[in-house]
Amino acid sequence: MPAVAAGGDGRAHAPDAIRVLEPDVAARIAAGEVIERPFSIVRELIDNALDAGASEIDVQLHSGGLGQIAVHDDGRGIARSELERTGLRHATSKINDEHDLQTVTTLGFRGEALASIAACARLEVVSRPRSVGMAARLVADSHGRRITGVAAAPGTRIQVTRLFADLPARRRFLRRPGTETTLCRRMVLEKALAHPRVTFRVSVDGEADTTLAGAELRYRVADVLGSPVSPDDLFEAQRDFSDFQVTVIGARPELARRDRSRLMVFVNRRRIQQYGLAQALEYGYGAIVPGGRHPVACLFVEIAPHLVDFNVHPAKREARFRSLAPLHQAVVKVVQQAAVRFGHRSPLPPAPGASGSLPFPAPGDRAYSAPARPPAAVADPPLRYAEQAPAAPAAPEFTAQAAPPGALGIITPGPAAATDSAPRPDRSAAVRYIGQSLGMFLLVEIGRTLYFVDQHAAHERVLYERLRRRSFAIQQLLIPIELDLDTEAAHALRELRDRLGEIGIVVELEADRPRRITALAEPLHQLPAEWLTKYVAGMRGSEQDLERAMLADIACKLAVKDGEVLDHDAAAAIATESFAIDLQHCPHGRPLWYSVTREQVSARVGRQSTR
Repeated sequence: MPAVAAGGDGRAHAPDAIRVLEPDVAARIAAGEVIERPFSIVRELIDNALDAGASEIDVQLHSGGLGQIAVHDDGRGIARSELERTGLRHATSKINDEHDLQTVTTLGFRGEALASIAACARLEVVSRPRSVGMAARLVADSHGRRITGVAAAPGTRIQVTRLFADLPARRRFLRRPGTETTLCRRMVLEKALAHPRVTFRVSVDGEADTTLAGAELRYRVADVLGSPVSPDDLFEAQRDFSDFQVTVIGARPELARRDRSRLMVFVNRRRIQQYGLAQALEYGYGAIVPGGRHPVACLFVEIAPHLVDFNVHPAKREARFRSLAPLHQAVVKVVQQAAVRFGHRSPLPPAPGASGSLPFPAPGDRAYSAPARPPAAVADPPLRYAEQAPAAPAAPEFTAQAAPPGALGIITPGPAAATDSAPRPDRSAAVRYIGQSLGMFLLVEIGRTLYFVDQHAAHERVLYERLRRRSFAIQQLLIPIELDLDTEAAHALRELRDRLGEIGIVVELEADRPRRITALAEPLHQLPAEWLTKYVAGMRGSEQDLERAMLADIACKLAVKDGEVLDHDAAAAIATESFAIDLQHCPHGRPLWYSVTREQVSARVGRQSTR
């Protein structure tokens, strides 16, 4: 006899009977897709505030959002007649019909956020348009809705309490308040990056925590990233294409990290998880940041809305593109052109009265109040391509053909780069090697400029370029280097064997298993056998990334070290050859040299340069 289950109404149901769920049960299930934890509420409420044209947004957190989340904005506000529909499922002012889904320009559009919050917490909305004298107050939760009149300033304040109080299982899966606070703060900073001209304030448990004043994009990125990144360490590159605009804020290659935590992608002012575009940022830096390290960079794309679909997931973290390849190629090109043109700085301090680096907080200081900055408008400009969408989607493809062909549209280095960065050395001028200094620099004079060449970084770049060009002969080893590999390492090395042979490491197979290294490119004979076997055994990843990383590591291992004394001819050859290379960084991202002009030195000692 089949088992019978009792339903909530007391009647018996067969376990496989199909029935319509009660509205409150369906609402809580739907709410779980939108509201995962407190930071989800912060995300949705800030999106609504930005869509309402807010120029200032205050976020208040208590007990990591478990006690209270409040978001107050100075946006357009909600009239009482509209407040009566606010918080109902699929009630929205952002779209009207199916066609609008194809041309969405607002951050919110699904009409699910407030309804989902009310299904799992107590929601209170107090709002007043500027043209109305009295505000209206809506209280909504799983037990009902109530609207009353109250006195309040123009704008909207939304307060969420008793989160998951009626869903104890969901509440048990939340982390401690400190962790939830960190996630909420991170969400605010993410929104602040996409909307640099909006002021954001965060308070935690009644105390001021973070303040981000409206600023230009590069300054906002520096504020959010914090130490050790300052505006002087960032370049801004922007270029318009036929259907999209690409803006990159990138840091110096020497600030590259071992993780991708500071590699961010924004499309139409939403942060999305899009591996292809993040990969494009890394490819753009590829020549100066080796595999195994990842650049610090933010990509901002504005694209015609009919060419991208954000209606993929309730959290809007994902997007589908009509054609991603042209966008990928455009990002790589913009980053490549900008990163290698981001010049070096003089080691001299700024002259008296000149502005230096802006003061920014230490890592533990969360008060990000910015000093005097270039003025910014109180609100972000409208999306550049918002009104370019046709009445119906046109051709399914678009191309990365630049609208105005020619040089990169805008490259803005940090403020110091405009005044004290040295141009590339004049390759037609004579190079006069002076000598070694401080145990690590080669002093070279070219024309009216003195260069401090980092002997290790310069030699590393020279060796890397030679290895990359395969300019060395491969020589057999008199005594092969035996390899003792576990199964995983043997499999990885077998897959990479052909690529290793191309760069000068010949591995012999025995019974289809790598057994020994039998030949090496000429300079690799200098590598200790123990180091080489451990290095080869630990290789993992794609062929392209590994080749770049391996050539960089081998060049680093072979390059002269700090403190090593060089004879005149060898030092002069390293310096001269490094100046002939277009890239001005070592493979691991450090600058090859710093420069001081005759005029700069004369100014520092109070003399006038006469020739």
